[in-house]
Amino acid sequence: MAMKTILAPLLGRDGDAAVLDAAYSMAAPRNGRVHALYLHRDPKDVLVSQISEGMSAGMIESVMASAEKHVEDARSKARAAFDAWAAESNVQVDVSNRNAVTADFEEVSGDVAQTLMRRARVCDLTCVVRPGENAAGDEDLLLDTSIMETGRPVLMVPAGKTSPGGKTVAVAWNGSKEAARAVAVTQTVLDDADKIVVLTGHDGPIGTDDGAEDIADALNRRGPEAVVETFDARDGNVAGRLQAEATRCGADMLIVGAYSHSRLREYFLGGVTDDLVSAARMPILMAH
Repeated sequence: MAMKTILAPLLGRDGDAAVLDAAYSMAAPRNGRVHALYLHRDPKDVLVSQISEGMSAGMIESVMASAEKHVEDARSKARAAFDAWAAESNVQVDVSNRNAVTADFEEVSGDVAQTLMRRARVCDLTCVVRPGENAAGDEDLLLDTSIMETGRPVLMVPAGKTSPGGKTVAVAWNGSKEAARAVAVTQTVLDDADKIVVLTGHDGPIGTDDGAEDIADALNRRGPEAVVETFDARDGNVAGRLQAEATRCGADMLIVGAYSHSRLREYFLGGVTDDLVSAARMPILMAH
């Protein structure tokens, strides 16, 4: 799948700059379009959730004013981040030009998850920031919705400006259908790489006889050099080892199949995807 239209959801927070940088890194090689989407809830919906019995008209008015100010402050911050990024990256704010990287800015008020689903399903990739320890609820919502509800790949980046170069790409391989789908829907990224490292663990959750050599051979036939690197998955956290091995091999992006187990099972029992989300140190391209 050619990645020509990249969705960059913005919340008017510090992570917006990282999302825009990541979106540009994915659009630039293909003269793609970055669609920056500022999402926020309707202040009236915020008001309903905060009204309690016995509140006076003055108190309700104060809550409404506070909600409206929060939205306006976030809007200003999101727009400022977009304008600064567009100027710094020399991006043309003219989506009709197919011979350059272009971008546009849209604001949508209402149901954040529903809006994201509609927009993401007609884009080739969604970029999101990794939710931090003190993340607001919408950061978690954007990530979960992007992975589970859009049918499209998701690039998650740390909050700092860490954009993938894509010259050396690591693929976490365990022979699952999620891993196979991740490879299939990110083939454009893999084809553009100079080298692909297929990472597979043994005696652990990633398995041993998982066809790693076969997928490396298939990738080699498409052009880029692909090699297999095996590690002991019993030694420490698998998500941590995947990132450590990817870094050791010089990769600046890790491709993974997200949630091989059910999302509910991973929530209660833990899993590689949730571990990666909570402790990502590098850009991670995921597909479910």
